[in-house]
Amino acid sequence: MTENTKTQKTAFDLFPDLFKWKKTRETAPATARKRRRDTTDPRLDNGTSDQIAHRKSTVAVPQPPDLSWLLNGIPERDSAEGPTIKLGLVFISDERHRVLVAEVLELLGYPTHMVDNHVAAIDQLGRHTYSVIIADIADVADEFHQHINNLPMSRRRLIMYVLIGARLRTLYALEALANSVNLVIGHRDLEHLEKILRWGFKEYGNLFRPILEVLNTDYPLLS
Repeated sequence: MTENTKTQKTAFDLFPDLFKWKKTRETAPATARKRRRDTTDPRLDNGTSDQIAHRKSTVAVPQPPDLSWLLNGIPERDSAEGPTIKLGLVFISDERHRVLVAEVLELLGYPTHMVDNHVAAIDQLGRHTYSVIIADIADVADEFHQHINNLPMSRRRLIMYVLIGARLRTLYALEALANSVNLVIGHRDLEHLEKILRWGFKEYGNLFRPILEVLNTDYPLLS
């Protein structure tokens, strides 16, 4: 499967405010567009053409984050807390990447199950409760992806769903949102996976713990 966005919506649907000005220019009636170009129209009493052009602005699309901090050393790992077992599921067909990801999850305290096809992945989801799922976007069939995103929200919000891929841009929130996942990681950055996941787990907790407190629900299994 190619690395296409795993949702039918485009960035125009997901971020209408970012593209509002551009979309207006492309869809506005011809008469309205002509009026904007005709700065001699006496009804335009709000400034000269230069002033009007100066006031026009677009909202910049957020860019991928700066990842230079990944080159820094890894802080000392926290010791395991409590008896809670936090399971990880790795769905990656490439053996080298599958083993690498599983080893990092084990290092972070997540006993991990490994699968290489979506049938086995869905079967495992029916048998176990996972805290984190890491899959390759090239392997994720629509059946598996939709299965996760169709889970009851009481269960889905407790899963950190991560996609890796050759063309994905690490920690780029725009791509994660477009793919309905919590985190995206490029293959080129897998050597820094431990640090990336530790950052991701922290951000995940910062986002969901306040929500779950309001809902009077147990915290996510992520630490």
